[in-house]
Amino acid sequence: MKKIMLMLGLVTFVVTIALTISACSASTGHSVHGVAGIVTRNTGEWKTLSKKKQKEISKPIPKKYRGTWYTWNVFKNRKERVQIKDRSLEYAYRTKKGKYVALDRYQGNKLAAWTTKYGHLSVNYILKTKSGDKYKFFAENFTLNRTKQGVRVTIPAIWNTTINYNKKITFRKKMKNRPWANLK
Repeated sequence: MKKIMLMLGLVTFVVTIALTISACSASTGHSVHGVAGIVTRNTGEWKTLSKKKQKEISKPIPKKYRGTWYTWNVFKNRKERVQIKDRSLEYAYRTKKGKYVALDRYQGNKLAAWTTKYGHLSVNYILKTKSGDKYKFFAENFTLNRTKQGVRVTIPAIWNTTINYNKKITFRKKMKNRPWANLK
Protein backbone atom coordinates (compact mmCIF):
# COMPACT_ATOMS: atom_id res chain seq x y z
CA MET A 1 0.00 0.00 0.00
CA LYS A 2 2.87 2.35 0.82
CA LYS A 3 4.46 1.64 -2.57
CA ILE A 4 1.22 2.54 -4.38
CA MET A 5 0.88 5.79 -2.43
CA LEU A 6 4.54 6.62 -3.06
CA MET A 7 4.17 5.98 -6.81
CA LEU A 8 0.96 8.02 -6.95
CA GLY A 9 2.68 10.92 -5.19
CA LEU A 10 5.66 10.69 -7.53
CA VAL A 11 3.44 10.67 -10.64
CA THR A 12 1.47 13.65 -9.32
CA PHE A 13 4.69 15.56 -8.65
CA VAL A 14 6.07 14.86 -12.16
CA VAL A 15 2.80 15.88 -13.84
CA THR A 16 2.66 19.10 -11.81
CA ILE A 17 6.21 20.02 -12.77
CA ALA A 18 5.57 19.21 -16.44
CA LEU A 19 2.40 21.35 -16.54
CA THR A 20 4.16 24.25 -14.83
CA ILE A 21 7.03 24.17 -17.31
CA SER A 22 4.70 23.98 -20.33
CA ALA A 23 2.60 26.87 -18.99
CA CYS A 24 5.69 29.02 -18.48
CA SER A 25 7.05 28.27 -21.94
CA ALA A 26 3.66 28.99 -23.55
CA SER A 27 3.39 32.38 -21.86
CA THR A 28 6.74 33.60 -23.18
CA GLY A 29 5.43 34.05 -26.75
CA HIS A 30 4.13 37.55 -27.40
CA SER A 31 0.42 37.88 -28.08
CA VAL A 32 -1.06 39.86 -30.95
CA HIS A 33 -2.68 42.50 -28.79
CA GLY A 34 -3.69 40.70 -25.60
CA VAL A 35 -7.45 40.64 -26.19
CA ALA A 36 -8.08 37.03 -27.11
CA GLY A 37 -4.96 35.44 -25.67
CA ILE A 38 -5.16 32.58 -28.17
CA VAL A 39 -2.73 33.46 -30.93
CA THR A 40 0.93 33.55 -30.04
CA ARG A 41 3.58 34.30 -32.60
CA ASN A 42 6.33 31.85 -33.31
CA THR A 43 9.92 33.01 -33.65
CA GLY A 44 9.54 33.73 -37.35
CA GLU A 45 11.80 33.16 -40.32
CA TRP A 46 13.94 35.76 -42.09
CA LYS A 47 13.52 35.92 -45.88
CA THR A 48 14.87 38.25 -48.54
CA LEU A 49 12.19 39.63 -50.87
CA SER A 50 12.74 40.75 -54.44
CA LYS A 51 12.11 44.38 -55.39
CA LYS A 52 8.92 43.29 -57.23
CA LYS A 53 7.53 41.54 -54.10
CA GLN A 54 8.47 44.52 -51.91
CA LYS A 55 6.53 46.80 -54.23
CA GLU A 56 3.53 44.44 -54.18
CA ILE A 57 3.32 44.19 -50.38
CA SER A 58 3.20 47.97 -50.05
CA LYS A 59 0.01 48.12 -52.17
CA PRO A 60 -3.47 48.02 -50.56
CA ILE A 61 -5.63 44.88 -50.55
CA PRO A 62 -7.78 44.73 -53.73
CA LYS A 63 -11.39 45.96 -53.43
CA LYS A 64 -12.95 42.59 -54.28
CA TYR A 65 -11.78 41.21 -50.89
CA ARG A 66 -12.66 44.22 -48.75
CA GLY A 67 -15.61 44.42 -46.39
CA THR A 68 -16.99 42.59 -43.37
CA TRP A 69 -17.66 38.90 -43.94
CA TYR A 70 -19.42 36.48 -41.58
CA THR A 71 -19.62 32.73 -40.94
CA TRP A 72 -20.92 30.34 -38.29
CA ASN A 73 -18.36 28.11 -36.57
CA VAL A 74 -20.19 24.83 -35.94
CA PHE A 75 -17.42 23.38 -33.78
CA LYS A 76 -17.26 26.32 -31.37
CA ASN A 77 -20.97 27.26 -31.76
CA ARG A 78 -20.29 30.92 -32.42
CA LYS A 79 -20.42 33.60 -35.11
CA GLU A 80 -17.12 34.68 -36.62
CA ARG A 81 -16.18 37.54 -38.88
CA VAL A 82 -13.33 38.78 -41.03
CA GLN A 83 -12.97 42.53 -41.52
CA ILE A 84 -10.78 43.38 -44.49
CA LYS A 85 -9.82 46.97 -45.21
CA ASP A 86 -7.27 48.43 -47.60
CA ARG A 87 -4.34 47.90 -45.20
CA SER A 88 -5.72 45.66 -42.45
CA LEU A 89 -7.24 42.24 -41.77
CA GLU A 90 -8.96 41.24 -38.53
CA TYR A 91 -10.28 37.77 -37.64
CA ALA A 92 -12.73 37.89 -34.71
CA TYR A 93 -15.42 35.83 -32.99
CA ARG A 94 -18.62 36.88 -31.22
CA THR A 95 -19.04 36.20 -27.51
CA LYS A 96 -22.32 35.26 -25.82
CA LYS A 97 -22.69 38.90 -24.72
CA GLY A 98 -22.63 39.99 -28.38
CA LYS A 99 -19.17 41.59 -28.42
CA TYR A 100 -16.53 40.66 -30.98
CA VAL A 101 -13.10 39.60 -29.73
CA ALA A 102 -10.24 39.79 -32.20
CA LEU A 103 -8.24 36.58 -32.55
CA ASP A 104 -5.74 37.96 -35.01
CA ARG A 105 -5.14 41.38 -36.53
CA TYR A 106 -2.70 42.59 -39.15
CA GLN A 107 -2.50 46.26 -39.97
CA GLY A 108 -0.12 48.85 -41.35
CA ASN A 109 3.43 47.66 -41.90
CA LYS A 110 2.70 44.35 -40.09
CA LEU A 111 0.62 43.25 -43.08
CA ALA A 112 2.08 41.89 -46.30
CA ALA A 113 -0.22 40.71 -49.09
CA TRP A 114 0.63 39.40 -52.54
CA THR A 115 -1.05 37.35 -55.26
CA THR A 116 -0.18 33.66 -55.29
CA LYS A 117 0.37 31.61 -58.42
CA TYR A 118 -3.25 30.37 -58.19
CA GLY A 119 -4.65 33.92 -58.21
CA HIS A 120 -5.44 33.93 -54.48
CA LEU A 121 -4.23 36.59 -52.07
CA SER A 122 -1.70 35.59 -49.42
CA VAL A 123 -1.92 37.80 -46.31
CA ASN A 124 1.05 37.47 -43.96
CA TYR A 125 2.21 38.84 -40.64
CA ILE A 126 5.71 40.29 -41.01
CA LEU A 127 8.33 42.42 -39.35
CA LYS A 128 10.59 44.57 -41.50
CA THR A 129 14.28 45.07 -40.72
CA LYS A 130 15.89 48.48 -40.41
CA SER A 131 18.33 47.80 -43.23
CA GLY A 132 18.41 45.58 -46.26
CA ASP A 133 15.66 43.65 -48.02
CA LYS A 134 15.07 41.13 -45.24
CA TYR A 135 11.65 40.53 -43.72
CA LYS A 136 10.70 38.32 -40.80
CA PHE A 137 7.74 36.08 -41.68
CA PHE A 138 5.57 34.38 -39.05
CA ALA A 139 3.60 31.15 -39.38
CA GLU A 140 0.21 32.85 -39.03
CA ASN A 141 -0.90 33.70 -42.55
CA PHE A 142 -4.19 33.66 -44.42
CA THR A 143 -4.97 32.90 -48.05
CA LEU A 144 -8.01 34.70 -49.43
CA ASN A 145 -9.95 33.53 -52.48
CA ARG A 146 -12.95 35.48 -53.82
CA THR A 147 -15.82 33.19 -54.84
CA LYS A 148 -19.47 33.73 -55.80
CA GLN A 149 -20.56 32.89 -52.24
CA GLY A 150 -18.11 35.29 -50.57
CA VAL A 151 -14.51 35.10 -49.47
CA ARG A 152 -12.93 31.70 -48.83
CA VAL A 153 -10.28 31.97 -46.13
CA THR A 154 -7.58 29.36 -45.58
CA ILE A 155 -6.67 29.76 -41.92
CA PRO A 156 -3.21 29.13 -40.44
CA ALA A 157 -2.37 25.46 -39.87
CA ILE A 158 -1.53 26.04 -36.21
CA TRP A 159 -5.11 27.24 -35.60
CA ASN A 160 -6.77 24.02 -36.76
CA THR A 161 -7.03 22.44 -33.31
CA THR A 162 -7.60 25.51 -31.17
CA ILE A 163 -10.02 27.66 -33.18
CA ASN A 164 -11.55 25.80 -36.09
CA TYR A 165 -11.02 22.29 -37.42
CA ASN A 166 -11.66 23.40 -40.99
CA LYS A 167 -8.75 24.48 -43.14
CA LYS A 168 -10.94 26.58 -45.45
CA ILE A 169 -13.93 28.65 -44.35
CA THR A 170 -16.29 30.57 -46.63
CA PHE A 171 -17.35 33.93 -45.20
CA ARG A 172 -20.49 35.63 -46.55
CA LYS A 173 -21.59 39.27 -46.57
CA LYS A 174 -24.70 38.97 -44.40
CA MET A 175 -25.51 36.51 -41.67
CA LYS A 176 -27.89 37.56 -38.91
CA ASN A 177 -28.73 34.14 -37.50
CA ARG A 178 -27.32 30.65 -37.47
CA PRO A 179 -27.57 28.84 -40.81
CA TRP A 180 -30.26 26.47 -39.49
CA ALA A 181 -32.28 29.08 -37.52
CA ASN A 182 -34.93 29.51 -40.26
CA LEU A 183 -35.62 25.77 -40.60
CA LYS A 184 -38.06 25.62 -37.65
